[in-house]
Amino acid sequence: MMKKQPFEQILKESSPCNLLSGTYHFHIDLYGNFIPQSCPGFSIPLRELVNGADPGKYRIFSSLESAGIRGFVELATKEYGYKPKEEYAGRCDLCYDMRNYLVLELGLDLSDLQPANHYKQV
Repeated sequence: MMKKQPFEQILKESSPCNLLSGTYHFHIDLYGNFIPQSCPGFSIPLRELVNGADPGKYRIFSSLESAGIRGFVELATKEYGYKPKEEYAGRCDLCYDMRNYLVLELGLDLSDLQPANHYKQV
């Protein structure tokens, strides 16, 4: 239902994703994992977030939080061979497409993209 935006326009408007670190609305699952607002498919053990998410272990989360969608696109294209489409329904659509690619297409088991079954069921 959202109007499609050109991929390049989404990158041009990239800014750090504050949805990931917002503490005004989030969830904790039954296993004690932090799930950011509006971002299903991300999950980091709450006990590891007390001092901040380890950028080496949670590379996708960290790239989005610090550099925005542009940072994640750079990571996904350079290191994992992701090929973007021409249009998306915004930055969240692009982010979800890249995460699906990493988990479903490449079969990666990444620390921050959990639970993997989330991607298989949606």
